Amino acid sequence: MPRRPGRLRRSVSVVLMTAVFVVLGACGGAGPGSDSTRGGTTSATPAGTPTTPATPASRTPAAADPANLDCRPRSTPESPPPRQGSPKIVSANAVDCEITPGGGAARFQLVVANPSGRSFRDGRLAFSYAWGGKPEDLRLEYLDGSTWKRLAMSWNDPEEPELLESAAIPVAFAPRQTRTFDLRVSLPADFATSAGEVSFGGGASLRVPGGKGREFLSVARGLEFALNPSKGTPVNLRLPHRVTPGQAPVEFPAYVDNTTGRAYIHNRLDLTIDGVYAKETRLEVFRDGAWHPVTLVETGTDGEVAGSITSGFNMPYNFSREYRLRIRLGFGATRWGANPLMSLALVNLDARGRDANLGQVRRLLHVNLPAIQLRVPDGMRAPGSVEIPVSFENSTSADYPPLHVELTITNPPRADWLRVRYREVGTRTWNALTPRRVEDQFNAWAVDLPPPRAAGTPSGFHVAYDVQVGLTRWDPEVGNLIHVAAVLKLADGSVASPSTLGATNGYIGVEAGREAGPRR
Repeated sequence: MPRRPGRLRRSVSVVLMTAVFVVLGACGGAGPGSDSTRGGTTSATPAGTPTTPATPASRTPAAADPANLDCRPRSTPESPPPRQGSPKIVSANAVDCEITPGGGAARFQLVVANPSGRSFRDGRLAFSYAWGGKPEDLRLEYLDGSTWKRLAMSWNDPEEPELLESAAIPVAFAPRQTRTFDLRVSLPADFATSAGEVSFGGGASLRVPGGKGREFLSVARGLEFALNPSKGTPVNLRLPHRVTPGQAPVEFPAYVDNTTGRAYIHNRLDLTIDGVYAKETRLEVFRDGAWHPVTLVETGTDGEVAGSITSGFNMPYNFSREYRLRIRLGFGATRWGANPLMSLALVNLDARGRDANLGQVRRLLHVNLPAIQLRVPDGMRAPGSVEIPVSFENSTSADYPPLHVELTITNPPRADWLRVRYREVGTRTWNALTPRRVEDQFNAWAVDLPPPRAAGTPSGFHVAYDVQVGLTRWDPEVGNLIHVAAVLKLADGSVASPSTLGATNGYIGVEAGREAGPRR
């Protein structure tokens, strides 16, 4: 099995919805909700100075930057799809892009519609959030006329208190009516995030009785708010732009605002990046009119590097500074496949233990990488073989050095049980590949397809292959599955586009004497 990143994320799978997602996107705005006519249908609401050489300019604290890639400002319905003509959730749209524990509520709108010519009543609109605290600590409200009304929250399963569900908002529909609900959600100041968690969101469900014992159900993932540090935390970080390896550096700001009511002497500002190689990552800080490199060192945690932006500075009460940073990634900089996680921490060097940590903020560094895909069948027979379509595209704006596909096949206990060959789509000749053992992985074998272009992989380049994976024999004692994963690699063996679950991974069931199952 391919190695997975060591990050934890708050996630709970339920029958109706998955409550929390870490997502990508750019923030867009919608105005505050109100009763209005939208698109010809009715919309209604229901009943000091641093002592080190770093010398950034002072700044006035401003409103949240709307360009935050950790928020997803829109969401559309997902499985199960509503029946044709039945009431449904149309979309969820953010009014605010960010949410601050202990701060103001984050606003959003939910649009529901009845496309049919009949009326409906007794509908129920409810919301769900993964949660690790007390139910009463999560505050969710909807606008009823001109009054905000709070929705009670309770555990979906009291025996496993992980998922909160709200009380339902009553919904009735006139024929062909569209309704817009204004809502807001707020988090307590002591909201505890999981490691790597950078956003907060939930799910929504609309249930409407359809007569004769039927019930129409529409489900949507909630939009995601970028998660700020708790109110009063003296550090923040904005990463409003994506980074493309091999391209020019991308600039971003880091902020220190001391609103704690006391002064701190002898402090350090550290930036940690989880998921990059130090030798392929260049971080710089702007001071004295020029850019200066920040030395990045391995922290001892696999895949994590850190550097100090400034050290030894005093922070009086009302100290406020913006630090200009920029980062450049080499072609083989990323490690895990997920976007690297950045953590900005303010440390008091005169304190010890927890008292030394004055505040921390986490953001994802969103990276543009070449795209690789494969599609595996559900099953195969042994002895026998299956064909797997594999393709990759340099969908970035950078011209890469030569890239090639590496496939890893896990679970066959011996190399001579495995046969792998490939051909480029549109050609007839099959080319055999020799499996090699993957170190530090149990029963894992890798094969390398040659680079399709020895001169390099220009922006926009695309190639597709047929890959045939065969088993000469099988032992049921080994199990009934093999796992296939694909990554893009550079000539030196470093990973250009790592493997992640989904389009680049798949399981194939193995049963002797049976035909391969349909493709997923």
